[in-house]
Amino acid sequence: MRLTYFLIVLLGAVLTGCERTNGSFVCHFGVPGGDQYALTETIAQYIEKNYPALADRSADKTKQGKIYYVAPGCVPSFTFYEIVEPSDIQQTEELARQSLDIAGIERVHLTFYEKQNWVMSANGGGHRGHENTIKSITVTKEK
Repeated sequence: MRLTYFLIVLLGAVLTGCERTNGSFVCHFGVPGGDQYALTETIAQYIEKNYPALADRSADKTKQGKIYYVAPGCVPSFTFYEIVEPSDIQQTEELARQSLDIAGIERVHLTFYEKQNWVMSANGGGHRGHENTIKSITVTKEK
C-alpha cells in the first residue's frame, strides 16, 4: 500500500513538473510556494549585506537609486536598477553565485536595467515605461 501511494505521488510530481528540494516539493507551474519566497529572501539578504551601495528601500524611495526587486519561483529572478558599471554588475553576479550554496539552489536569474521608468497616470496609478536592459544572465553554481 505504501509503495502504491509513493508511486502515485512520484508520478503526480513528474507529470505536474514538481521536484523535491530542501525537504519539500517545489512546483514549476502555478503560484510560488513559501519555500521559494524563503529561498529568494535568503539570496536577497546576502546580496544586500555584501553590496552596501543599494538604496534605502523605504516607501518614498522605491523608484530611485540602486535598487532591486525579486520574483520567487523555480528559478528566483532579481531585477536591478541603476547598477550599470561592469565592475558593479560583476560583483552582484558573484554575490548571487556565492548565495546559491547558502540558499541550496542551483541557479538564479539577474536582469540589470539602466534606470526605472515609472509613468504616473492621471488617476494616481502608474505603469512601467520602456526600460533599457544592460544585461540579463542566469547565474549557476560553480562546479
